[in-house]
Amino acid sequence: MRFVRWAVLFFFLLHEGLWAQSPVRTIMTNRGKIFDFEVDEPNDALFLAHEYEAVSVVGLKSGAPRDLYLGFGGSVRCIGLSQRKDMLFAGGGDSAVFTFSLPELKRISRRNGHKNWVYDLVVDPRQDVVYSTGPDTLILLWDLLSSKPIDTLKGHKHWIWKLKFGPDPNQLYSSAGESELVRWNLEKGKIDVRFHGHLAAIFDIDVHPDGQMLASCSWDGTVRIWNVQTGNEIQLLTPRQLMQSVCWSPDGKFLILGDYSGNLYLYQVQGWKKIHQFQAHGGAIRKISFLKGSEGKYQVLTAGDDSRLKFWDFSAWLP
Repeated sequence: MRFVRWAVLFFFLLHEGLWAQSPVRTIMTNRGKIFDFEVDEPNDALFLAHEYEAVSVVGLKSGAPRDLYLGFGGSVRCIGLSQRKDMLFAGGGDSAVFTFSLPELKRISRRNGHKNWVYDLVVDPRQDVVYSTGPDTLILLWDLLSSKPIDTLKGHKHWIWKLKFGPDPNQLYSSAGESELVRWNLEKGKIDVRFHGHLAAIFDIDVHPDGQMLASCSWDGTVRIWNVQTGNEIQLLTPRQLMQSVCWSPDGKFLILGDYSGNLYLYQVQGWKKIHQFQAHGGAIRKISFLKGSEGKYQVLTAGDDSRLKFWDFSAWLP
């Protein structure tokens, strides 16, 4: 009877997608939580933003340490690469945007303008213009020459957590506390679409590869899918956990979610069926990204509050 009970439990977990998974490999760090990361595959480099006031560079394939910068006055919450991969931008508890030259990770500037932390930054896909944001409700624009912001986007009333570009470089999405989620028309410098539905802060957003849908995750326990043109909600997913991160697959057929407790979820867009759910990290999953490996296969990269970056075989999750 005991064997039967274990067999029934095994098939239940397998059917529900709750069976434990093992990463392909793990990079462990000693600088606290990993808040953000960037991948430079041609140069075999992985850049990490750490809780304990550092940016590090490790080998993408080997995981071996290459460089470390410790000159921050607070946690590093966000990083971004220039279009030519020759500069790295970082922001966090210093209330400033730092610029580093690569590959030697040499600091070349510190730009002040925010009144509080820098929670996120993104690089314009058309040019090396950086957009940064945080609790001061402002989105500041920086070019490579200015020591002060060249422009400011105003429209949020609450702390801004995340910025994201979609396929259209004239459109920038931002999410904030108190359920604010908007799209900016950068040519006009103003908000042109608002998305209403969340009941709490929205900690991550991602635009579908075809540019027609937006996914957002919130501490209200939901993930919502939106029509980017109308602002209407298309689908509601209810993991009922504090949701932290979201990422579309490159082909747009799957959606991966991470929560504050370290659980990872995989949904199939067709029918919005949950395929997998398992404990991936020992703390919040701060970022999810895809890496194209050998033979066209993809790996999923996840960064967590357990000071680990994990590589997963995406094909092993597929039905």
